[in-house]
Amino acid sequence: MEQNKKDIYYPKNLLSAGAILNIIREMLSDINPIHIDLSERTCYMTFSIIKKFSLEKQFDHDTVLLLTLFFSIGAYKYDELEKIDDYIQKNTTNTTTYEYLFLRYMTPLKNKAETIFLQKNDYETAKRLTGELAEYASLIFTCAKLCIKLKKNAYMYDADEITKTWTAVYNRKYLDMFFEADKNGEITGNLKNRTFFEEVTKECNSNSFDYDDTFMLLKMMIYAIDFRSTSTVTHIISTSGFAGEIGQRMGMTETEIDELFAGAILHDIGKMAVDPEILEFAGKLSDEQMAIMKSHVDEGERIYRGLVSEKIADIAARHHEKLDGSGYPNHLKAEDLTPQQRLMAVADISSALTDARTYKTSFPKEKTIAILQDMAAKNQLDSQIVKTLVDDYDEAYANVKLRNGMLTGPIGNIMMGSVILDGYTDLAALLDNAKMLPD
Repeated sequence: MEQNKKDIYYPKNLLSAGAILNIIREMLSDINPIHIDLSERTCYMTFSIIKKFSLEKQFDHDTVLLLTLFFSIGAYKYDELEKIDDYIQKNTTNTTTYEYLFLRYMTPLKNKAETIFLQKNDYETAKRLTGELAEYASLIFTCAKLCIKLKKNAYMYDADEITKTWTAVYNRKYLDMFFEADKNGEITGNLKNRTFFEEVTKECNSNSFDYDDTFMLLKMMIYAIDFRSTSTVTHIISTSGFAGEIGQRMGMTETEIDELFAGAILHDIGKMAVDPEILEFAGKLSDEQMAIMKSHVDEGERIYRGLVSEKIADIAARHHEKLDGSGYPNHLKAEDLTPQQRLMAVADISSALTDARTYKTSFPKEKTIAILQDMAAKNQLDSQIVKTLVDDYDEAYANVKLRNGMLTGPIGNIMMGSVILDGYTDLAALLDNAKMLPD
């Protein structure tokens, strides 16, 4: 199949925003279950109050959803595991700045991410400087602080005692709203028996994000893997590029290429459950370590199976299967694997060979082709798919690089923002300097 650069097909995202958000929740749970648990409880309590008092016009659903689920996103990067009891009050400037920048550039929140700066500031100052964002902060961080306190006390509390000792700087009316909404134990009961989890899933699925915002969340999902393994982020992006390029050269339909694209993005999600010391190990893995590494396929299925179509899930889950049955985890053979699943195996290996890792440099063209052809000759990889890639390798690889650009995240903006906001603790100064950042 002949093509040139102007004919490149850039795949469309087939994953819904709800599926992406629920996948991210599972991914973050594999890194730090304590913080995602707090976020999900905060999300549930916040929406419970909004619905009880019909505040839907005051509080945008999608804004509340992202702020409650990800207000502590810095904890996954900076390992704040031991600080959950006082996270809201003692969150470091470094962590808060990162959370703001991550939410501003990796989600559709944009300037509403400034809410993160209001975690430790008094309501009147926040209201004067940010207007409606002070209300978001007051409601959300009141709920977060309550969730911490309630969980420590097994969801038993005395409203008068909490009111007397409440030192939060947020608008007190949201504390009173919680007491009213929980008058018969509706909120605390669901928090205690964990039925809130399903309610948060429903909120994730009831979003109104458009395609562009959903694609932004897709990139956020990919870059969240950086909390565990930077090389896996690069690998996922590269694998999606190879999948799209080979799929187009094989004459697959746009829908089939889109399905490959989705499968490629999901195929290594399970590595979030693998110890980073194994993921980034610079030498040869022991048998025990390799067994743990191989578990990423099953861990990935645990995360995405049921949230995406069965076809996409199968493409993602079978990327390590080989035609001769020597692959894993199910030792499937040629007759068990569809053309898309066979192609995904080639895309995954091609990416692994050409990516630089802690334990290897990027393999040159000649070595990459030799390994692919050897695996095809051994009936491990589909020979026709390998031939399609190898026959015009230089142009194919160049096109892969072009496709990779569509998933590149605004890491430069985050780094620049970290420099510009470094050292500022005063709210007004933070907000003024935040306005200097590029959109």
